[in-house]
Amino acid sequence: MKKSLRFASAALALTLAAGMTLPAFAAAKADYSKDETVYAVMNADGSIKSTTVSEHLYSASGLSNVTDESTLTDIQNTESDAAFTQDGEKLVWNTDDTDVYYKGNTDKALPITANVTYTLDGVIYCHIIDPRTGYPINMPEAGQPQRGIATVTLLGPSAAYNDALSTALCVMGPVAAMDYVSEGFGDLSAAMVFYETGVENLEVFTNLPESAFRLEDDAYLRASATGEQGEIRYTGSLFNDKENGGVP
Repeated sequence: MKKSLRFASAALALTLAAGMTLPAFAAAKADYSKDETVYAVMNADGSIKSTTVSEHLYSASGLSNVTDESTLTDIQNTESDAAFTQDGEKLVWNTDDTDVYYKGNTDKALPITANVTYTLDGVIYCHIIDPRTGYPINMPEAGQPQRGIATVTLLGPSAAYNDALSTALCVMGPVAAMDYVSEGFGDLSAAMVFYETGVENLEVFTNLPESAFRLEDDAYLRASATGEQGEIRYTGSLFNDKENGGVP
C-alpha cells in the first residue's frame, strides 16, 4: 500500500506543476490576482463523485467593481458578506475588501485519474481489469518484476472523455500507450508515470513541452523528448528490453 500511495503522490505533484501553466477553471484580469484550489470527492474505485473549487481574489486597492469570470455553479462567498452580481460567467464584486474567498461546483475534467491499488504478497493489484486476461493490469510475468503504468494524467475539456481514455491507456500498457501518445493528441496533453518494483525512480512520459510543467521530486525522471519531426520519443530505461515488451 505504501507503493500505491507514492504513485498517487507522483500524479498529484505532476498535476500541480502542470496546472500552474494552464488556466484550469477560470480566467483573471491583470488588476487583481486569483488563486484556486480544487477538491475532488472520490468513490472507492477512484472515480470522481463531486468536484468543488475554492477561489481567492486579491487586490491591494480593493475589489469594488472588479469583474471576475467563472464557470462554477452554486457559488458562495465563504469568508465575508461581500456581495456580487452575476451575468452568465461574469461576476462583479461590490466590496472594498482586498480579499474575497468563494467556492462553487464544477463538472469539468480533472487533470488526474486516481488509481486505487491493493498489495498482496508483494504484488500490486489495480482496480482496472484487463478485458483480454480477466486480471488486473500490470500483473507480473513469472520470474519478472512487476512494472507498468502507475498513473495517467490528461488535460482536456471533457471529464467523460478523459476518464475513458485514461483507462484505455492503462489497459494498453506502456509501449502501446506511448505509441498512441506519440502519434499526436491534438490539443489534449497527456502524462504517464511508469514504475518497476525494486526500482527507486519513477519515469514520466509526456507530450507536454518542458516549459509547461516541472517535476518537484527527484524520484521522478522525465522519460520523453521531442524529435526533429515533432514526434515524442521514449528516453527512459524501464522499457528498452525487447524480450520483455519494451521499445527498441
